[in-house]
Amino acid sequence: MPDNSQDTSKSKSPELLNLIPKRKPLPGEDAGQLEDLHTALLLELAPSTPLQHVLAEDFFNILCDSLNHRRYHDALIRAGIRQLSQGAFHDGKIGTFDVFTKNSEAEQLGSDLVGEDKAKQQHALSELTAQGISIDELVAKAYTSVAAPVASHEAQIADLETRRRKLLEDYYRQKAAAAKPVEDAVLIEET
Repeated sequence: MPDNSQDTSKSKSPELLNLIPKRKPLPGEDAGQLEDLHTALLLELAPSTPLQHVLAEDFFNILCDSLNHRRYHDALIRAGIRQLSQGAFHDGKIGTFDVFTKNSEAEQLGSDLVGEDKAKQQHALSELTAQGISIDELVAKAYTSVAAPVASHEAQIADLETRRRKLLEDYYRQKAAAAKPVEDAVLIEET
């Protein structure tokens, strides 16, 4: 994260900004991407007072939390799809298979189905279709199998989105209140 004390040329209390805890990356977060996002948000919000800096940092933290919960939500669904598809590739029907039964091909096809390699994903999908299994049915059953943990993340995302909106409203309200009229300004009206 950038040193906020360098970004506060307009602030009367830059040393106070050092009291704001810096977000440390969680597993799965890219420190460089977080820093880029942090810098972009500070440039966009342009905080000029200590309170504005605190609100901007809170906004950044809420946004990061929301992005993480979206990532966790999607990971749970992918895991459910992978597990049920491995059973389908092994037994020819949607469901998990006996963990003591080793079937490397079924495991690989299940991983390929939710992987990022489009060619492998398409091959796995073709294998699934060849067995008469609909991807929509598989995804629906996978979603149902992880519904409880997914619901927790969906609730967090909804709560964070509400908090993000309210914080942004508070930020812009505070920014407008902190704006000072420019002396000797001349109002130019459009014709």
